[in-house]
Amino acid sequence: MYLIGWDINYEYYIANLVLKNSIWDPTFSSNVNSMLSISILAPIYSIISGISLIWILKAVYPFLFSLVPVGLYQIIKKQTDDDIAFFSCFFFMSIYMFYGELVSLARQQIAEFFFMMIFLLIIDETINRSVKSFLSILFYFSLIISHYGLSYIFMFSIIFVEIILYFYNSKNKETSSKITYSFILLYTVLCLSWYMYTSDSSTFNSIIRLGNNIISNISEDFFNPVHVQGLEVLMMEAVSPIHQIHKYLQLIVQLFISIGVISLLLKRTNMNFNKRYIAFTYINFLYLLCCFAVPFFASSLNTTRLYQITLLILSPFFIVGGIVTFKSIIWILKKPWSYKNYMIVIKLFSVFLLIFLLFNSGFIYEITKDDPTSISLNNSINSFFFNNQEYICANWVHDRNTNSELHADVYRRLLLISFEGAENTFDLSNDIQNISKNSLIYVGSYNINNNIFSYSEINISKISSKTNKIYSNAGAQVYHC
Repeated sequence: MYLIGWDINYEYYIANLVLKNSIWDPTFSSNVNSMLSISILAPIYSIISGISLIWILKAVYPFLFSLVPVGLYQIIKKQTDDDIAFFSCFFFMSIYMFYGELVSLARQQIAEFFFMMIFLLIIDETINRSVKSFLSILFYFSLIISHYGLSYIFMFSIIFVEIILYFYNSKNKETSSKITYSFILLYTVLCLSWYMYTSDSSTFNSIIRLGNNIISNISEDFFNPVHVQGLEVLMMEAVSPIHQIHKYLQLIVQLFISIGVISLLLKRTNMNFNKRYIAFTYINFLYLLCCFAVPFFASSLNTTRLYQITLLILSPFFIVGGIVTFKSIIWILKKPWSYKNYMIVIKLFSVFLLIFLLFNSGFIYEITKDDPTSISLNNSINSFFFNNQEYICANWVHDRNTNSELHADVYRRLLLISFEGAENTFDLSNDIQNISKNSLIYVGSYNINNNIFSYSEINISKISSKTNKIYSNAGAQVYHC
């Protein structure tokens, strides 16, 4: 009944702040505050519909996000065929980030919706130029105010895309559109201006710090898994043979995507991809490679999120790469490629994606009881979801708190953030002696049932012997230092 996930709890706090005060403060220093997809759109939806803010984020936003694969299908279908479009979208949706991680990132859901709309415009040659220009400006600005990470990625993408197209056009003696250059300049100015002059330049400063980190560490930490999150994930040991199988499936996917993009570069495919879409493909593939090589690049946005963003462009190349691979095998066997072979490949993709989805969803881990990962299938997992008692307790703390420091473990802190924000809430350290006097310690159901805090050596009995319990409802407790 309540919010699930990391970022969405702070997104709720920002949106609820605007809703309660009936005003948006553009000077409030917070990356999320700059995102009108959270600070303005969510409160407006709540006021107009009469639906609580929690359910706007839990139901309305995911509904809008569910339209992304529909648009993606149209984008891919216009450039390939029905089969490739269908399997590409199924693959895109079978990745855990789509239905697991992105539903707790409301601002990115809205941003990907506008990202998809931009690409529908890019590949559609039938729309009137003036209408296309108007919609482009509208979607560009909507993307900027929806998600800073995707906005910056798109800004760098369109710049590099036009550089690629400039050399392509020069080689083929084609002229570049001055209108396109104008749109790039407009988008760049809008993007930088928005983030420089809202929320105390918080998001602009974030990208500057990221750039400094990458530049200052790239020579020493190139391919260093300590600072390259994507490489760290790739080299991580699987906890069991079943998890190792899942890792191999993921590697097969990466291999097919790589083969698909390389075959496109070498013109080994007969697909009718849009020239600008091809350029975006090369750039997004480069982003994917940077996740495994460039220090701090992937960790700034999180590797899984960045991977999911690149799949908005790269997903058809998983299928294309698979088809090219099987064609090569048939050629090696010196047999002719036929429609019958093509249908065999389609059936193999069906089986592979079915197995891939069962692994990604955590279904395989649940039925084998092998370190289950899905909180939907197993509610005993310690994670970021909360019951009614925990929510009531957090609300009680919020109603009576007078700027005291609030401490909880890494998961329960997320619930406190949805009420209090991030500035006055802290992860519980291993030493409670360092907690300030008059602070409050929040204890959830998992903590009570297991007598321990997540990722901490402190147990509940150690807390209760040195503090005063001031609230308890059987499912949650509050201690006063």
